[in-house]
Amino acid sequence: MKKVEDAAEKLLGSKLVTIQTGSQGKLIEKLYIESGCDIEREIYLAFVMDRAKQRISIVASAEGGMTIEELAVEKPDAIKKVEIDPVVGLTGFQARDLVFALDIPSECIKDGVKMLMGLYKAMVSLDANMIEINPLVIPQIKNCTL
Repeated sequence: MKKVEDAAEKLLGSKLVTIQTGSQGKLIEKLYIESGCDIEREIYLAFVMDRAKQRISIVASAEGGMTIEELAVEKPDAIKKVEIDPVVGLTGFQARDLVFALDIPSECIKDGVKMLMGLYKAMVSLDANMIEINPLVIPQIKNCTL
């Protein structure tokens, strides 16, 4: 646990510089740390503000394990994008459709939909630019909590 605390201390307050942030970077203000598990596979999931279209979009791929930028170049068809109507919000149908498209195991479908709806609610209530889970893991033991 000490290693986790030390790593968190180093990250909090530092700047994250990525392709998305540009050279100015973004200040890391919050971290979410989850307990470990044996991983069956990894998924990429992000809620992003599409400024050009003035709406939130979900960007996801069942093929995690590499950066989304690499995947966009090497396998662009593996990336799913869901545009969310700002008047209606994320619908249960859209959430279920994405869960199925990501090939989430049947025993995890309910948790997957609940997670997507919760992340959308967080994105809106926090007025966030982006919420990313990378990787979102599918555990080997599927008592499923995604």
